[in-house]
Amino acid sequence: MLSLDRYFEKAKSPQLPPDARRVEARLGRFAKAVCLFDRERDGLSFRPASLTILFFAKGSTQPADDLKVEWDARLNLFLVERGIRAEDQEQEARRLALALKADLSSAEMKYGDGFFNSVLFQYLREHELAAREPIKSTMAATHALEPSFTEAYHDCSAFIDQTLKDWTQRLNGQLGYEKAQTVQVLVAGVNEYLDERFSVTNRRMLGFGSGSR
Repeated sequence: MLSLDRYFEKAKSPQLPPDARRVEARLGRFAKAVCLFDRERDGLSFRPASLTILFFAKGSTQPADDLKVEWDARLNLFLVERGIRAEDQEQEARRLALALKADLSSAEMKYGDGFFNSVLFQYLREHELAAREPIKSTMAATHALEPSFTEAYHDCSAFIDQTLKDWTQRLNGQLGYEKAQTVQVLVAGVNEYLDERFSVTNRRMLGFGSGSR
């Protein structure tokens, strides 16, 4: 019988997210790893996302092993913290968009869909990101009501700001992208997040113009 005393023992290493142990075991055997991010559109929605991690021996350009797993935000962060990039910047941006969706969901749940949208839009209006394409065009294709500038607004806005800052530093730090590359990935990732959140592409597919949520 397993004893409750085990729960009081200090862990020798941090608890790994699902599938991470299999990744960790392979990282010890190979010199390099990259991941393929797959999240295909299926009409007006998306198929479940997945990650395929490719492992390379030293000096090789062909993968010696691979591991395909379902998308998991904790696993993705585990990969990022170990410096495992997506195969290219386009995939990195799409991977970032889904990471932002996962990380910002707690604020969305806490403050409600409409209020969160208003705060997000207001935050971006005051940020350099709103002047960069394609974010500028995406924001022009939709809108949100101006929020009430309450304590909840400032808390939510600060959470959005910290989330974007954290991911910028991960791209530039653990993943080793240069500053210009980091900005490119960040802009593309935020744009994809906004496009899905405000159904911009979906409305265009249905023949509708700009709208609100």
